[in-house]
Amino acid sequence: MQLHFILLLYHKVNKAVMKTIFASLNLLILLSLQVPINAQNYAPLAVDGAHWIIRFDVMETPWHYDALWEYHAQGDTIVEDQTYLKVYRRELEINDDFMPPYTPATAYELVGLLREDIEARKVYAIMLSEDMPYTYNACSFGEESLLYDFSGEVGDTVAFCVLPDFGWPVEITHITETNYYGMDTRIFQTTVSEYFEGIGSAYGLFEEMFAPLKSQNDRYVVSTFLSIIAAKHPVVILSKPQTGRFRLTIHLSQSCQG
Repeated sequence: MQLHFILLLYHKVNKAVMKTIFASLNLLILLSLQVPINAQNYAPLAVDGAHWIIRFDVMETPWHYDALWEYHAQGDTIVEDQTYLKVYRRELEINDDFMPPYTPATAYELVGLLREDIEARKVYAIMLSEDMPYTYNACSFGEESLLYDFSGEVGDTVAFCVLPDFGWPVEITHITETNYYGMDTRIFQTTVSEYFEGIGSAYGLFEEMFAPLKSQNDRYVVSTFLSIIAAKHPVVILSKPQTGRFRLTIHLSQSCQG
């Protein structure tokens, strides 16, 4: 009887140990599966073949908008051992229904270069034209400037050349994952405006993120608006293994908004 009790006790203890071992193994498996789950999907902005269509509106006119232009990213070039994507601009005619398809009003003109540091999640630009109608920003002509910074977290302050200097720090208040212009993106909401990973801002690509307002009714006087973005858009998965180096996986998807 005593021997039977000892054997039963041993069996229960052994079973408890095995449960602990299996639970530990399950935990290790779950932790290993969390690596791709915690990886950060990133939508690059500087994509060869991308188009941005921007409209300009004067509030006091009766028209839906008063000017229309397009940016087209095509081909690359080397500047000081860095590869840049070339961005062209052309004016578009305003048709009767204010809807696409649009007819070009001018030929393409090379107006800027884009370079994206995907690991740092930052986009840089070299402006090649100082005279783009209705387009204002503080980006340096002929020199590289930080165009967009998608690396920030909530509570961080941000500063880049299409974000005006308001005289006080601009802080990120919310970051939201959403589908915008047919693209899976993250919206960076700040204390003054918002911008979009892989897209730019609601004001455009190179356009300043600001519209002057009439104080009596808070309506804009003039403003630019991003109307269309179309691109074969890669999604980059950034993960950071134990080595501290980034691993990049690129998936191609089609993104278009008409």
